[in-house]
Amino acid sequence: MPRRPWPLAVAVAELFLLFTNAPDAAVRPPRLQYKALELDNGLTQGLEADRMASLRIDKDTFEREREVVKEERRMRVENQPYGRVAETTTVDLRRRAVVGGGRAVRPVAAGGVVDQQQREAQAVLRRAIRAKGGADRLRAVRTVVLSGTMIVQTPQPIHAQMTSYIEYPDRFRVDAKLPNGDLTQVLAGSDAWMRDAAGVHDLAPAGRDNLRSNASRELVSLLLRAAEGKLRTRLVSAEPAQQPGQIDTLELSGDGLAPVDLLVDRSTGMIAGARYIVEQPGAIGKVPTEESYSDYRAVDGIQVAFKTVVHRGAAVILERTLTDVKINVPIDESLFKRPT
Repeated sequence: MPRRPWPLAVAVAELFLLFTNAPDAAVRPPRLQYKALELDNGLTQGLEADRMASLRIDKDTFEREREVVKEERRMRVENQPYGRVAETTTVDLRRRAVVGGGRAVRPVAAGGVVDQQQREAQAVLRRAIRAKGGADRLRAVRTVVLSGTMIVQTPQPIHAQMTSYIEYPDRFRVDAKLPNGDLTQVLAGSDAWMRDAAGVHDLAPAGRDNLRSNASRELVSLLLRAAEGKLRTRLVSAEPAQQPGQIDTLELSGDGLAPVDLLVDRSTGMIAGARYIVEQPGAIGKVPTEESYSDYRAVDGIQVAFKTVVHRGAAVILERTLTDVKINVPIDESLFKRPT
Protein backbone atom coordinates (compact mmCIF):
# COMPACT_ATOMS: atom_id res chain seq x y z
CA MET A 1 0.00 0.00 0.00
CA PRO A 2 1.47 3.39 -0.95
CA ARG A 3 2.27 5.73 1.93
CA ARG A 4 -0.12 8.60 2.54
CA PRO A 5 1.66 11.93 1.96
CA TRP A 6 2.30 13.68 5.32
CA PRO A 7 0.58 17.07 5.45
CA LEU A 8 3.13 19.66 4.51
CA ALA A 9 1.85 22.21 7.02
CA VAL A 10 2.36 19.79 9.92
CA ALA A 11 5.84 18.77 8.79
CA VAL A 12 7.00 22.36 8.38
CA ALA A 13 5.47 23.42 11.72
CA GLU A 14 7.22 20.66 13.67
CA LEU A 15 10.57 21.27 12.01
CA PHE A 16 10.22 25.00 12.70
CA LEU A 17 9.47 24.34 16.38
CA LEU A 18 12.45 22.01 16.59
CA PHE A 19 14.90 24.70 15.54
CA THR A 20 13.31 27.80 17.13
CA ASN A 21 11.92 26.75 20.50
CA ALA A 22 15.10 25.35 22.09
CA PRO A 23 18.13 27.59 21.47
CA ASP A 24 20.16 26.10 24.32
CA ALA A 25 20.51 22.38 25.07
CA ALA A 26 20.52 23.04 28.82
CA VAL A 27 16.95 24.40 28.76
CA ARG A 28 15.44 22.22 26.02
CA PRO A 29 12.57 19.92 26.99
CA PRO A 30 13.64 16.23 26.93
CA ARG A 31 11.90 15.50 23.61
CA LEU A 32 13.53 18.44 21.82
CA GLN A 33 16.88 17.73 23.48
CA TYR A 34 16.76 14.17 22.17
CA LYS A 35 15.89 15.30 18.67
CA ALA A 36 18.57 17.96 18.72
CA LEU A 37 21.15 15.39 19.79
CA GLU A 38 20.24 13.14 16.90
CA LEU A 39 20.41 16.03 14.48
CA ASP A 40 23.79 17.08 15.85
CA ASN A 41 25.05 13.53 15.26
CA GLY A 42 23.89 13.53 11.67
CA LEU A 43 21.09 11.03 12.25
CA THR A 44 18.36 13.12 10.67
CA GLN A 45 17.44 10.29 8.32
CA GLY A 46 16.75 7.88 11.17
CA LEU A 47 14.69 10.41 13.09
CA GLU A 48 12.44 11.43 10.23
CA ALA A 49 12.71 8.40 7.97
CA ASP A 50 9.04 7.51 7.95
CA ARG A 51 7.90 11.09 7.51
CA MET A 52 10.42 12.02 4.86
CA ALA A 53 9.88 8.81 2.92
CA SER A 54 6.26 9.78 2.32
CA LEU A 55 6.72 13.57 2.12
CA ARG A 56 5.94 14.89 -1.33
CA ILE A 57 6.69 18.52 -2.15
CA ASP A 58 5.50 19.75 -5.50
CA LYS A 59 3.61 22.81 -6.65
CA ASP A 60 0.14 21.24 -6.43
CA THR A 61 0.72 19.85 -2.92
CA PHE A 62 2.24 23.10 -1.73
CA GLU A 63 -0.65 25.23 -3.03
CA ARG A 64 -3.24 22.84 -1.62
CA GLU A 65 -1.68 22.94 1.85
CA ARG A 66 -1.28 26.69 1.62
CA GLU A 67 -5.02 27.07 0.98
CA VAL A 68 -5.75 24.79 3.96
CA VAL A 69 -3.67 27.06 6.20
CA LYS A 70 -5.40 30.17 4.85
CA GLU A 71 -8.83 28.67 5.45
CA GLU A 72 -7.89 27.70 9.00
CA ARG A 73 -6.78 31.28 9.61
CA ARG A 74 -10.07 32.62 8.26
CA MET A 75 -11.92 30.32 10.68
CA ARG A 76 -9.51 31.21 13.53
CA VAL A 77 -8.65 27.53 14.00
CA GLU A 78 -5.06 26.97 15.05
CA ASN A 79 -3.53 23.50 14.94
CA GLN A 80 -0.82 24.73 17.29
CA PRO A 81 -1.90 28.12 18.76
CA TYR A 82 1.53 28.79 20.28
CA GLY A 83 2.83 29.17 16.73
CA ARG A 84 1.46 32.71 16.83
CA VAL A 85 4.41 33.77 18.96
CA ALA A 86 6.80 32.84 16.16
CA GLU A 87 4.46 34.44 13.62
CA THR A 88 4.41 37.73 15.49
CA THR A 89 8.19 37.69 15.74
CA THR A 90 8.51 36.97 12.02
CA VAL A 91 6.19 39.79 11.03
CA ASP A 92 7.55 42.36 13.47
CA LEU A 93 11.29 41.66 13.14
CA ARG A 94 11.65 40.46 9.56
CA ARG A 95 8.72 42.30 8.01
CA ARG A 96 7.80 39.14 6.09
CA ALA A 97 4.33 37.98 5.09
CA VAL A 98 2.77 35.03 6.92
CA VAL A 99 0.70 32.43 5.09
CA GLY A 100 -2.92 32.92 6.01
CA GLY A 101 -2.27 36.33 7.56
CA GLY A 102 -2.42 39.91 6.42
CA ARG A 103 -3.44 40.39 2.80
CA ALA A 104 -3.29 36.66 2.06
CA VAL A 105 -6.75 36.52 3.66
CA ARG A 106 -7.99 40.07 4.24
CA PRO A 107 -6.78 43.24 5.95
CA VAL A 108 -6.62 42.83 9.74
CA ALA A 109 -8.10 45.66 11.76
CA ALA A 110 -5.97 47.52 14.28
CA GLY A 111 -6.05 45.85 17.64
CA GLY A 112 -5.42 42.36 16.37
CA VAL A 113 -7.52 39.38 15.46
CA VAL A 114 -10.88 38.83 17.15
CA ASP A 115 -10.78 35.61 19.11
CA GLN A 116 -13.23 32.96 17.91
CA GLN A 117 -14.51 32.29 21.41
CA GLN A 118 -15.22 35.97 21.91
CA ARG A 119 -17.19 36.07 18.66
CA GLU A 120 -19.20 33.07 19.83
CA ALA A 121 -19.91 34.83 23.13
CA GLN A 122 -21.12 37.91 21.27
CA ALA A 123 -23.37 35.71 19.10
CA VAL A 124 -25.00 34.23 22.23
CA LEU A 125 -25.44 37.73 23.67
CA ARG A 126 -27.12 38.96 20.47
CA ARG A 127 -29.42 35.94 20.47
CA ALA A 128 -30.44 36.63 24.08
CA ILE A 129 -31.13 40.30 23.31
CA ARG A 130 -33.26 39.40 20.28
CA ALA A 131 -35.25 36.89 22.34
CA LYS A 132 -35.77 39.44 25.12
CA GLY A 133 -37.33 41.85 22.64
CA GLY A 134 -34.49 43.36 20.63
CA ALA A 135 -31.97 46.08 21.38
CA ASP A 136 -34.20 48.92 20.20
CA ARG A 137 -37.08 47.94 22.49
CA LEU A 138 -34.75 47.42 25.43
CA ARG A 139 -33.16 50.85 24.94
CA ALA A 140 -36.64 52.41 24.86
CA VAL A 141 -37.50 51.10 28.35
CA ARG A 142 -37.47 53.97 30.85
CA THR A 143 -39.56 52.63 33.74
CA VAL A 144 -40.89 49.26 34.92
CA VAL A 145 -43.42 48.52 37.65
CA LEU A 146 -43.71 44.90 38.81
CA SER A 147 -46.45 43.57 41.12
CA GLY A 148 -46.84 40.08 42.52
CA THR A 149 -46.33 37.72 45.41
CA MET A 150 -43.28 36.13 46.95
CA ILE A 151 -42.53 33.32 49.39
CA VAL A 152 -39.41 33.58 51.53
CA GLN A 153 -38.39 30.08 52.56
CA THR A 154 -37.60 30.11 56.28
CA PRO A 155 -38.47 27.45 58.89
CA GLN A 156 -41.87 29.15 58.77
CA PRO A 157 -42.33 30.34 55.13
CA ILE A 158 -43.13 34.04 54.85
CA HIS A 159 -45.74 35.08 52.26
CA ALA A 160 -45.71 38.67 51.06
CA GLN A 161 -47.20 41.01 48.50
CA MET A 162 -44.54 43.01 46.64
CA THR A 163 -44.26 45.90 44.20
CA SER A 164 -40.99 46.92 42.55
CA TYR A 165 -40.34 50.22 40.81
CA ILE A 166 -37.44 50.69 38.39
CA GLU A 167 -36.51 54.00 36.80
CA TYR A 168 -33.41 53.60 34.65
CA PRO A 169 -30.56 53.97 35.01
CA ASP A 170 -30.14 53.95 38.79
CA ARG A 171 -33.35 54.22 40.80
CA PHE A 172 -34.96 51.15 42.38
CA ARG A 173 -37.63 50.68 45.02
CA VAL A 174 -39.17 47.54 46.53
CA ASP A 175 -42.29 47.63 48.73
CA ALA A 176 -43.21 44.44 50.58
CA LYS A 177 -46.29 43.79 52.72
CA LEU A 178 -45.12 41.25 55.30
CA PRO A 179 -47.14 39.54 58.04
CA ASN A 180 -45.40 41.67 60.69
CA GLY A 181 -45.61 44.98 58.82
CA ASP A 182 -44.58 46.83 55.68
CA LEU A 183 -40.97 47.08 54.46
CA THR A 184 -39.55 49.49 51.87
CA GLN A 185 -36.04 49.51 50.43
CA VAL A 186 -34.82 52.23 48.05
CA LEU A 187 -31.67 52.73 46.00
CA ALA A 188 -31.53 56.12 44.29
CA GLY A 189 -28.11 56.88 42.90
CA SER A 190 -25.73 56.96 45.86
CA ASP A 191 -28.55 57.12 48.42
CA ALA A 192 -29.76 53.85 49.97
CA TRP A 193 -32.44 53.83 52.67
CA MET A 194 -35.24 51.75 54.11
CA ARG A 195 -38.47 52.18 56.03
CA ASP A 196 -39.82 49.62 58.48
CA ALA A 197 -41.70 49.60 61.77
CA ALA A 198 -38.83 51.55 63.38
CA GLY A 199 -39.11 54.39 60.85
CA VAL A 200 -36.81 55.64 58.05
CA HIS A 201 -33.07 55.01 58.29
CA ASP A 202 -29.99 54.21 56.25
CA LEU A 203 -29.57 50.68 55.02
CA ALA A 204 -26.90 48.75 56.90
CA PRO A 205 -23.75 48.26 54.78
CA ALA A 206 -24.57 44.61 54.06
CA GLY A 207 -28.14 45.45 53.03
CA ARG A 208 -26.96 48.39 50.90
CA ASP A 209 -24.40 46.24 49.09
CA ASN A 210 -26.96 43.48 48.57
CA LEU A 211 -29.47 45.92 47.08
CA ARG A 212 -26.85 47.39 44.75
CA SER A 213 -25.77 43.93 43.65
CA ASN A 214 -29.36 42.98 42.88
CA ALA A 215 -29.83 46.19 40.90
CA SER A 216 -26.64 45.57 38.90
CA ARG A 217 -28.03 42.19 37.77
CA GLU A 218 -31.30 43.61 36.45
CA LEU A 219 -31.57 41.95 33.03
CA VAL A 220 -32.51 44.88 30.76
CA SER A 221 -29.61 47.09 31.87
CA LEU A 222 -27.29 44.06 32.10
CA LEU A 223 -27.88 43.07 28.46
CA LEU A 224 -27.56 46.64 27.21
CA ARG A 225 -24.30 47.26 29.11
CA ALA A 226 -22.88 44.08 27.60
CA ALA A 227 -24.04 45.04 24.10
CA GLU A 228 -22.39 48.46 24.45
CA GLY A 229 -19.08 46.84 25.37
CA LYS A 230 -19.15 48.05 28.97
CA LEU A 231 -18.98 44.48 30.26
CA ARG A 232 -16.64 41.62 29.42
CA THR A 233 -18.36 38.63 27.83
CA ARG A 234 -17.08 35.08 27.95
CA LEU A 235 -18.70 31.85 26.82
CA VAL A 236 -18.39 29.25 29.59
CA SER A 237 -18.41 25.60 28.57
CA ALA A 238 -20.02 24.23 31.74
CA GLU A 239 -23.74 23.47 31.49
CA PRO A 240 -26.34 22.51 34.10
CA ALA A 241 -26.37 18.74 34.49
CA GLN A 242 -30.15 18.58 34.15
CA GLN A 243 -30.06 20.22 30.70
CA PRO A 244 -26.98 18.89 28.90
CA GLY A 245 -26.45 20.38 25.49
CA GLN A 246 -29.38 22.79 25.78
CA ILE A 247 -27.86 25.79 27.55
CA ASP A 248 -25.14 28.28 26.60
CA THR A 249 -23.57 29.83 29.69
CA LEU A 250 -22.53 33.44 29.10
CA GLU A 251 -20.38 35.10 31.76
CA LEU A 252 -20.63 38.89 32.15
CA SER A 253 -18.25 40.89 34.36
CA GLY A 254 -16.41 44.19 34.74
CA ASP A 255 -17.49 47.82 35.21
CA GLY A 256 -18.15 47.16 38.90
CA LEU A 257 -20.14 43.98 38.22
CA ALA A 258 -19.09 40.76 39.94
CA PRO A 259 -19.22 37.84 37.47
CA VAL A 260 -22.73 36.74 36.50
CA ASP A 261 -23.47 33.68 34.38
CA LEU A 262 -26.54 33.98 32.16
CA LEU A 263 -28.02 30.62 31.17
CA VAL A 264 -29.25 31.10 27.61
CA ASP A 265 -31.54 28.52 26.04
CA ARG A 266 -29.79 27.39 22.88
CA SER A 267 -32.98 26.80 20.88
CA THR A 268 -34.98 29.92 21.86
CA GLY A 269 -32.39 32.43 23.09
CA MET A 270 -34.46 33.01 26.24
CA ILE A 271 -32.57 33.51 29.48
CA ALA A 272 -33.43 30.46 31.58
CA GLY A 273 -31.54 31.60 34.66
CA ALA A 274 -28.54 33.31 36.21
CA ARG A 275 -25.72 32.22 38.52
CA TYR A 276 -23.59 34.40 40.78
CA ILE A 277 -21.85 34.50 44.16
CA VAL A 278 -23.39 36.24 47.16
CA GLU A 279 -21.17 37.53 49.97
CA GLN A 280 -22.82 36.57 53.25
CA PRO A 281 -21.71 38.31 56.47
CA GLY A 282 -19.84 36.47 59.17
CA ALA A 283 -18.40 33.00 58.77
CA ILE A 284 -20.74 31.96 55.97
CA GLY A 285 -18.69 33.76 53.32
CA LYS A 286 -19.29 33.28 49.60
CA VAL A 287 -22.44 31.37 48.68
CA PRO A 288 -23.24 30.18 45.11
CA THR A 289 -26.69 31.42 44.09
CA GLU A 290 -28.81 30.50 41.09
CA GLU A 291 -32.02 32.03 39.80
CA SER A 292 -34.30 30.19 37.39
CA TYR A 293 -36.76 32.07 35.14
CA SER A 294 -39.91 30.66 33.57
CA ASP A 295 -43.42 31.55 32.41
CA TYR A 296 -42.20 34.19 29.95
CA ARG A 297 -44.88 36.55 28.62
CA ALA A 298 -44.69 39.47 26.21
CA VAL A 299 -45.32 42.90 27.74
CA ASP A 300 -45.17 45.73 25.17
CA GLY A 301 -42.84 43.58 23.05
CA ILE A 302 -40.50 42.75 25.97
CA GLN A 303 -40.32 39.15 27.22
CA VAL A 304 -40.72 39.07 31.01
CA ALA A 305 -40.33 36.00 33.24
CA PHE A 306 -43.37 35.90 35.50
CA LYS A 307 -41.86 33.15 37.66
CA THR A 308 -38.49 33.33 39.47
CA VAL A 309 -37.06 30.76 41.87
CA VAL A 310 -33.86 31.56 43.78
CA HIS A 311 -31.59 28.73 44.99
CA ARG A 312 -28.78 29.37 47.44
CA GLY A 313 -26.59 26.32 47.62
CA ALA A 314 -28.97 23.36 47.40
CA ALA A 315 -31.91 25.14 49.06
CA VAL A 316 -34.72 27.23 47.57
CA ILE A 317 -34.75 30.52 49.46
CA LEU A 318 -37.29 32.59 47.52
CA GLU A 319 -40.07 32.21 44.96
CA ARG A 320 -41.57 35.19 43.16
CA THR A 321 -44.67 35.16 40.97
CA LEU A 322 -45.64 38.29 39.06
CA THR A 323 -49.28 39.21 38.54
CA ASP A 324 -48.83 42.49 36.66
CA VAL A 325 -46.05 44.24 34.73
CA LYS A 326 -46.19 47.79 33.37
CA ILE A 327 -43.50 49.30 31.15
CA ASN A 328 -42.88 53.02 30.56
CA VAL A 329 -45.59 54.25 32.92
CA PRO A 330 -45.05 57.43 34.98
CA ILE A 331 -43.57 56.87 38.44
CA ASP A 332 -44.10 59.45 41.17
CA GLU A 333 -40.77 61.18 41.85
CA SER A 334 -41.44 61.13 45.58
CA LEU A 335 -41.19 57.33 45.71
CA PHE A 336 -37.39 57.57 45.45
CA LYS A 337 -36.93 60.49 47.84
CA ARG A 338 -36.13 59.84 51.48
CA PRO A 339 -38.96 61.15 53.71
CA THR A 340 -37.92 64.01 55.95
